[in-house]
Amino acid sequence: MKARKFLYSSQVTSEFPLTKLWPFKMPVAGIISHAIRISLLVVLIVFASCGSDSDDDPKIVGPDLPLGEGRLYAIDAVSFGSVDGLDVAGIYGRTGGASKPTVILVHDVGNNLAGQEWLFDEFFETLLEHGYNVLAVDLRGHGLTSLPSDGRAVEQLLLADLDSFHLEVRAAITWLRGQASADASRLAVIGTGGGGNVAF
Repeated sequence: MKARKFLYSSQVTSEFPLTKLWPFKMPVAGIISHAIRISLLVVLIVFASCGSDSDDDPKIVGPDLPLGEGRLYAIDAVSFGSVDGLDVAGIYGRTGGASKPTVILVHDVGNNLAGQEWLFDEFFETLLEHGYNVLAVDLRGHGLTSLPSDGRAVEQLLLADLDSFHLEVRAAITWLRGQASADASRLAVIGTGGGGNVAF
């Protein structure tokens, strides 16, 4: 077995007197190893202490408004079939309780967000706050409602699709009539842009 040679401070020649800098008889490799271990320990302690500082927690900052009664509404993604076989997608918000008046919201034609556009508008929430259930539907070719699979070469709206938008609203009315949360005698339809024509 070959003996290892370590560089001790006492082995340094007078040309480079390390004895003044490091007077201990310890291998240089051992010194480096200990230095690395201590450095890693310091880094771990620093990282561990960063996570426990509660002053760095994110906070919501805004005007000092009086705290009021908080409300939670059940908002679910729903789907139901139309008479021509499409799977119609929608977002259904409920105020709670049974047999509530319900508003069907119809988006504008060509809107990529489709029924979800109403979630970014205060109107959806305002209706819920005033005791109305809300169903925002995706018209065919918009949002999560696909176009009919009728063998068309290009996935784009045709005039026949525009004429059939009312079928999604009719499907929504039929679906709501089967929901205990909706009062079938108190349904309304509201639309924006081209969705207003469909609602009319």
